Amino acid sequence: MIQKFTLFLLVAAIFPLSSSGQISEEYRSMAEQLNHYQRLYAPLSPFGESYIAIADLNLTEKEVQELVEGADYDQMLSANKDSISSIELIFYFQGLIIHSLDALLQHPDFGKKGAMDLIAEGELSIVRSDDGKLYNFSLDEKTGGTYRSRYSWMYYTDFKEPDSSDLEKFQSFFASDGFNEIYALDTDEGTKYLLTGFVRGCSYCFESFVQLVAFKDNQFYEEFSYSTNNRDWNEGVFYNPQTKTVEADFHFDDLTSSCDCAQNYSEEDAYFFQHTEDPFYFNVLRYRCKCSFVFNGKTFERSKASLERKYMGRGSYPEVLSFRLSKNQKEVKLLMAPDAALGYLFVRPDSLVEFSYPIDNPMDEDFVLSPNKDTLSFNNGDTQYQIYEVEQNGKLTEIGMLVTVQGKKYTLQGDITTAKGSLKKLDVEHAYNVFQKLD
Repeated sequence: MIQKFTLFLLVAAIFPLSSSGQISEEYRSMAEQLNHYQRLYAPLSPFGESYIAIADLNLTEKEVQELVEGADYDQMLSANKDSISSIELIFYFQGLIIHSLDALLQHPDFGKKGAMDLIAEGELSIVRSDDGKLYNFSLDEKTGGTYRSRYSWMYYTDFKEPDSSDLEKFQSFFASDGFNEIYALDTDEGTKYLLTGFVRGCSYCFESFVQLVAFKDNQFYEEFSYSTNNRDWNEGVFYNPQTKTVEADFHFDDLTSSCDCAQNYSEEDAYFFQHTEDPFYFNVLRYRCKCSFVFNGKTFERSKASLERKYMGRGSYPEVLSFRLSKNQKEVKLLMAPDAALGYLFVRPDSLVEFSYPIDNPMDEDFVLSPNKDTLSFNNGDTQYQIYEVEQNGKLTEIGMLVTVQGKKYTLQGDITTAKGSLKKLDVEHAYNVFQKLD
């Protein structure tokens, strides 16, 4: 992955942003030059034409000379040196945009009213706070990867000219891919800023984050943050400026399997999410984390939190048999998948799937059914499981499971009042991973 960095052009503002006065022609010309570079940068793509004619770029003789001399090996230029690689152009115009923006931010007219309006918001994304003091400029790096990395610059009007050590702190403080919104929050401790961001890290990797910062002693400090990385771009963490509330709402997935803001979350939840297999998707247990943080005048404090556990597929597949154990109320379930594979689930009272079988893909003879259809057996390693039913005069009198481990047998008695279905309902002809013994 390409190494990311953030450029912080935090220079002291000579004039406040509300300064009056005419904007000089020099500043206007510099702004137009930046906009011109943006227009040339816009159509460039790492997947576009391999070479682009230099004459079509509308560059000055000096810029053309710099461009050709900067192409440090022959593959960047065509044979007659009148066309240049699109990849080289991407790097070249990135440098011009960065240099031009830096010059504008340090120009004394940047603080004047209307100066910002002269900078076109095209390839360059511009986000500023409500009070007009904290800015973020970001630019798509056009790397060609699914990770949509961006160059990012921060500008703050109250920042005083730093030394090298201060610059190093600024370079590592803010997110490297920029921000979507910046909100100014008035407090008794001065103005604080709530920044929100969203980054696409891969085809289905979406990171969202919020960050509350305060400026003290010529540097920013983080006072609150929350971030998630999810597969669903509709989920994550969001800020509501009307209610001044941070809302986190997402389902567990392979990127995020914790809900540390929820009061009813435990490490055991994460363990079962990460280790419980359900290869047939009979019932996929999904965890949904929901948290609310309200601004209390100084920072954000948790107001609501919950962890929901829900089987997304419950009722979707035919249930052959189910019953609860008398001792601990855990549930034994036999379900038939749409592809005609039988599966076993052992479910805790809180709906967590403690064990499912088969562990891997269904295979022939995973289960063995007795001739009278009163027992069903399967092996998981050295452990043997046997589900049994006992009937008298056509009425169920006993149900349970016999577990044999290293020669020792354990009987798990079932509660017949909770029994639903029967092993006799099992259609062996349409369950390819069940083998029925003959008499």
